[in-house]
Amino acid sequence: MSASIRDDQYLFEMKSTTDGNVHGQVRRAISQLYEYRYLQDAPSAKLVIVIENPPPQEKKWIVDYVVNDRKLLIAWDGDGKTLKYPKEIGSELRFLG
Repeated sequence: MSASIRDDQYLFEMKSTTDGNVHGQVRRAISQLYEYRYLQDAPSAKLVIVIENPPPQEKKWIVDYVVNDRKLLIAWDGDGKTLKYPKEIGSELRFLG
């Protein structure tokens, strides 16, 4: 899925997750987003992973990896009503609610 928000293009990949599959699902999302950006010829598009559940405590490093190492954005369902995301990328994803 893609969207243009305030002159920025975003590409999203949504993944259903459980405590047991979050690692694999995030890996898949990363590779798919890079492929989408290439195929859509959108080199400046911001890549966003949206997962169903927050990563479990033992997989919290995934958020740091996605945001700080890969320079991607990540959000998850926090309470069934609004998406949650790391504070350091809040300005990028505030439009999600």
